Amino acid sequence: AEGMGGLIFGPEDIADCPIIDGMGLGPAVTVCDDSSVNGFVIRNTDTASPAIKAAVFYSVDDLVDISRVGVYGANCSDISIADSLIAGNSIGILIHKDGRGPGVAHSDFFAELSGVTVQDNDGVGAMLLGHGGSGVYDVTITDSVFNRTGGTNGLQIGAFGYDSVDVRLANIQADENGECGVVVDLGYNDWNLAV
Repeated sequence: AEGMGGLIFGPEDIADCPIIDGMGLGPAVTVCDDSSVNGFVIRNTDTASPAIKAAVFYSVDDLVDISRVGVYGANCSDISIADSLIAGNSIGILIHKDGRGPGVAHSDFFAELSGVTVQDNDGVGAMLLGHGGSGVYDVTITDSVFNRTGGTNGLQIGAFGYDSVDVRLANIQADENGECGVVVDLGYNDWNLAV
C-alpha cells in the first residue's frame, strides 16, 4: 500500500500478503461499521466443517451458510476492502444490510472495493446487498477482478428501497464465472449506474 510521501509499505505482489484462513470455522474476516480490510490473502480451506446459518434477506430462504465466507459483514456500512486476494471460500465477500424495522439506527449502505482480486470461490465472488427503508446506497468498485466462481456470479450488487442509489464500476474484470460476470439489481429506487 502507498503511504505518505509515496512510500510503499508491505509486499508489492498481492500473493505475498499475510494470510488469514478461517479454516471453515466461520468467516475468515468479519467486519462491522467503519471497517477496512487492506493487504491480505483471505481464504477458508476446510470444507468439512458444520454449517453456520445467518439471515440474509436476499437469499431464497433468508439463510446462508457463512462457515466458509471470506469477508462477512451483517447489517454494517462504511466498508472498505483494498489490495487483497480473496480466494478459496464459499462466498468471497458477503456484506449485507437490512435497514428496515425497529431499532435500525440508519439504513445507509456505503462500500468501496479497490485493487481486490476475488477468484476461485465456490459460490458468488462478491455480494454487496442493501435493503433500506430510506437513505442512501453508495458502492464504488475500481481496479478489481471477479473471476472463476463455482457456477454462479462474479459480482452481485443489490439495492432495494433506498431514496438514492449510486453504483460506480471502473476498470473491473469478471470472467469465467458460471452464470454472469456482474449482476446489478437496483430494485425500485431512483438510481445512477456509472460504468
